[in-house]
Amino acid sequence: MSAITSSSLKIHLICTLFVLLCVALQPMSNAVCHAQTVDPPSATRLAELEKEIRDIYKVAAAKTKPDKTLILEKLIKAVNDELQAKKLNENSFAALMVALQLANETSQVAHFRSSLKTIETHFAINDEDFTQRQVKAYLNQCKKVEDFELSWPALVELALEHAELKRFDSSIEILTTLVGVKGKTDPTKKKLAILPGRVEKRKKAYALYLLASARLKKEHDNPKANFAVGYWLAVYESKWIEGGQYLIKGDQEKWKTAAKLSSAVATLVDRLAAADAWWSVWESFTSKVEDLDASARVGGHLVDLYTPLQLQVDPGLTKDLVTSRLEKVNAALEADKATLKPQAAIAKAATVINNSQADLLPREEWINALKMVRLPEDGLLGEWQLNGNVLSCQASRDATCRLPIMVRGNYDLQCSFLRKNGEGSLVIALPLESGFCTIVLCGWNGATSGLLELDGKITRDLDPKTSGAAVKPGKITNDVVHQLRVSVRQANGGANISASLNGLPFVSWQGASTRLSPWPFFNFSRPETLGVAANQGIVEWRSFEVKVIQEKTPKGVEPYSCAYRMASDWLTPITAIKDSPTSEVRRRCKEWNGKPYYFTDEPISYVKAQCLAKQLGGRLLTVSSSAENEFILDEGEGLLIWTAAQRRANDRNWVDERGRPLRYMGKSGPWMSHGERETILGIVTGRGANRGWDDVDFAHGRVYACIEWGDEYPQDASKD
Repeated sequence: MSAITSSSLKIHLICTLFVLLCVALQPMSNAVCHAQTVDPPSATRLAELEKEIRDIYKVAAAKTKPDKTLILEKLIKAVNDELQAKKLNENSFAALMVALQLANETSQVAHFRSSLKTIETHFAINDEDFTQRQVKAYLNQCKKVEDFELSWPALVELALEHAELKRFDSSIEILTTLVGVKGKTDPTKKKLAILPGRVEKRKKAYALYLLASARLKKEHDNPKANFAVGYWLAVYESKWIEGGQYLIKGDQEKWKTAAKLSSAVATLVDRLAAADAWWSVWESFTSKVEDLDASARVGGHLVDLYTPLQLQVDPGLTKDLVTSRLEKVNAALEADKATLKPQAAIAKAATVINNSQADLLPREEWINALKMVRLPEDGLLGEWQLNGNVLSCQASRDATCRLPIMVRGNYDLQCSFLRKNGEGSLVIALPLESGFCTIVLCGWNGATSGLLELDGKITRDLDPKTSGAAVKPGKITNDVVHQLRVSVRQANGGANISASLNGLPFVSWQGASTRLSPWPFFNFSRPETLGVAANQGIVEWRSFEVKVIQEKTPKGVEPYSCAYRMASDWLTPITAIKDSPTSEVRRRCKEWNGKPYYFTDEPISYVKAQCLAKQLGGRLLTVSSSAENEFILDEGEGLLIWTAAQRRANDRNWVDERGRPLRYMGKSGPWMSHGERETILGIVTGRGANRGWDDVDFAHGRVYACIEWGDEYPQDASKD
């Protein structure tokens, strides 16, 4: 670290001037990147337009918070409509400015952020201090209405977003203002106070990276320049391989050693040596503010290196050492996350549900599913937040959240939601006897809504008149709360599904449940769980309730329809599997150690593989020994095979089919990447160079399934 912090005064001044120049140019360069960028009106014209808008919407007559909130939402909806129609203009800018003022007066931080982001993204703001002024105005109003505690976490996230975009000065200004507002005795202030320094450190590292990059064009082997470039690429852009090539030529010995060892990993011993070298780097960090970012990011890299090793090394001193180091790093990362993601920390602290065991939920009563959501655990893909009873996601590809309720048999559900922007789809998971299916709303930019896949056809290709499973078009309006009701009835392998949106029916279908299939791009951990997803849009789920419908049964016979709250161990009567397959299926299985293994003849998506396993009364493959691993590698005949092991997108901890920590993992293949969507473990079988375990995108279309029966760990089953 000394190479970065001990620069001469001359270099420091050059760095500072260089960063200021880059930051000053950023608003103009950012504006060019967007599809529609509009010039804001002049100050005089803006004042005229704001007065007109206030008169049209009768803002002066709105005296109460609900009245002002209603006008605020109307303004945002009007601008969103103009944005979608690509008709933004100076009136749109004025409307957003009025919306910001109303958001201030009503302390609506979500509307404040969305309005501010629209301005930053779609208007050519050349005023570098614009965002800082808006945040200060919001905070001043917060102090008056004592709503600061509800707002500051979202503003921290706004500041950190600016840091990621290299808008360092804006980020530091926002964070410094927040620190100033926090009370002197507030326990949060100490954690918050370190954030400006962390962004300042990133700003300096970026300045050195730019200078060093220019220097390397003339002096390829300059040690200080190589270290500065490698440090930025590895630590701040997570490009460990690319950054490592520079670190090897750098002037910091521990970093150089770690990068060298990482570049020549061929065996388990090599991987362990590389991980130990990065451990030495991680241990060298201090608790000083300037070390915190690097410590957290190197720690995350360590988890990536040590996690597979924990499963691969034999029991003994080495395994114990790896395990203890993982525990130490993970504890440090969790503490750091609580500072950087305050909203998630607040939501987690507010969760009071005991998750140690699954509970049978009452029948014939509406159950609030949102109250059972635990974040970040249930946020499987994308960025999710839980504010009170409102579950929301930021715009991203296939943002997916599990609702931790497992359902079997007959049930109804009702939910309300609001999409703030975009034209992307919304998806709801419906558990079935054959696995699960999904309902899509506003699919393909509003072309259709309905059951997502029927008889191998997607909703877009279904005939609304003959299928009973789709409606065209299926567009939904933004910034309006919609009401969805769904009824599912099942018996003897058949299903009857009806659905209505805002009181208007759009699905009325019945048939064999095996005709319905899940969409491969949405994985909710288990086929039995409820879940919601959204594609490329900010969505708020205002309510989500489910009611199990109790069928008539003889006296003393437990009804088949039921629901369980999902616990840390996913085993429930709903997820129980058979000890062995039917004789017909067994004839098609390969056997090892007296156990049957069913390999599919055709590739199959992960979620469809889960459903197939459920239909056969089994589960996807879990390997628990090196001998079993060798059997799979040999019998897989060169195919890529799904295992049951999975993880959340932002979590590096693998779990098995019951949600238990994975106990065994074979040697990693060359393609292990830890990507956001590579959340399933697969095995590349055969004898080729690529043989080994790999993390796979759950939507991958060329993977085969291996299904087995019985519990992998009978000793666990005997305890349940």
